[in-house]
Amino acid sequence: MINRQDRVLAVHVLMDQGQADDTARQVAELASLIQADGGTVVETLVQKVRTPNSSTLLGSGQIVKLGEAAEKCSADVIVVNKELNPQQQRNIESMIDRRLIDRTRLIIDIFARHASSREGKLEVEEALLRYMLPRLSGKGIVMSQTGGGVGTRGPGETKLEMDKRKIKERLGRIKQLMDMLSRQRLVQHGRRSRTGIPLVSLVGYTSAGKSTLLNACTHADVRSSDDLFTTLDPVSRRLYLGDGHAALMTDTVGFIDDLPVQLIKAFRTTLEDVGRSDLLLLVVDVSKPAYEDDILVVQDVLKEIGADALPLIYVFNKVDRAEKPVSLKGLTNTYGRSILISAKNGTGIEELKQTLQTELMLMKHAADKRENNELYRVV
Repeated sequence: MINRQDRVLAVHVLMDQGQADDTARQVAELASLIQADGGTVVETLVQKVRTPNSSTLLGSGQIVKLGEAAEKCSADVIVVNKELNPQQQRNIESMIDRRLIDRTRLIIDIFARHASSREGKLEVEEALLRYMLPRLSGKGIVMSQTGGGVGTRGPGETKLEMDKRKIKERLGRIKQLMDMLSRQRLVQHGRRSRTGIPLVSLVGYTSAGKSTLLNACTHADVRSSDDLFTTLDPVSRRLYLGDGHAALMTDTVGFIDDLPVQLIKAFRTTLEDVGRSDLLLLVVDVSKPAYEDDILVVQDVLKEIGADALPLIYVFNKVDRAEKPVSLKGLTNTYGRSILISAKNGTGIEELKQTLQTELMLMKHAADKRENNELYRVV
C-alpha cells in the first residue's frame, strides 16, 4: 500500500503503439489511481514494449532507465500500470532497489481504503489473499526454513508451506462467510420481490457520478467524490416517482478498464445485486473525451457477471462540463434509450424520474400479461 505523501514514479507500459490520445487517457487514469491511494506522482515514464520479457516484462536497458528515473526524482515507490507476475516483480525490485507496486495491487489497496461494511472488508481481504498467495515464495531464507513443533506446523513443514496453508484456510473461511451473506441477500431479495418494489441499479465507470445521481434522485446524503472507487458497498435508497409509485435505487461499485480478476471474483456477492435488478441505469461521464471506451468497459463487465441482458437506459451525466455540445439524438441512435443529465446541478433529473416511471410501468404491464397468459394455459 502506498503511504500518504509517498513520492511515486508512475510507469506506463505501452504494449502496442495505440493512439496517442488513448495513451494520455491511461496515463491520467493511472495518476488518478495513485492519488486515490494517497500517493503523489512526481514523474511519469512511458515505456514501449514490443516483446514482453517473461522474467522482467521490460528489457534490461529499460529497467536501468527506470532505476535512474526513480533515483533522479527521489521516488519512494514505483507503480506500473500492468499486472506483474511474482517473478517479474521480484526481479525488477532486486535490480532497482525500490518498492514496486503493480496495477492490480494498487486497485486492491484503494478498495481496502474505502471498504467499510463487513461484507466489503471480507471481499477486499479475499482479493488481497488471492493476490498474495502466489507471491509468498522468494521472500528470503526465513520463508524457506524448515520448522517443526507440536501445534505450530507439521514435521518438515516449511515456513512457506505454513503461510500458504494459513492463507488457504482463511480463504475457505471467507468463502463460508460470503456464502452465508449471499443467502441473506437472497432472502432480502425475496422479501423485496414480494413487496412489488422494482430494483433500479446504477452501474458505470468509476467516478461517473453514480453517487451524486443517487443523492439527486432520492435526496440521500451518500458521500460522493471525484476520487476513484468512493463507493464499494452497495447503497440503496427509496426513489419516489409520483402517483404512488416507488422503486429502490442502488448505487454499486464502479467499474474500470482491466478490473483485476481477483476483485471480480471477490465481489461476486455484491455484483449479484446488479444481476437481480429489474432495470439498469448505465451512468456515463459524457465530459470525458473517450467516454465511449468507458461504455465498452462497463458493457464487458456486465456481460462477465451475466447482467448484459437486463433492460438498460443510458444516462449521460455531466453535460454541463462537456467541451462540445452533446446530441441526444446521436446518442440514442448509437446506444438506444438515452437521457442527458447533470446530477450535480439537477438538470434532467425530473425527466429521468418520468422516464423511469414510464419504463417500470410498461415492464410491470408486460410481466402481468405474461403471468395471465401462463395462467390461461394452465387452465
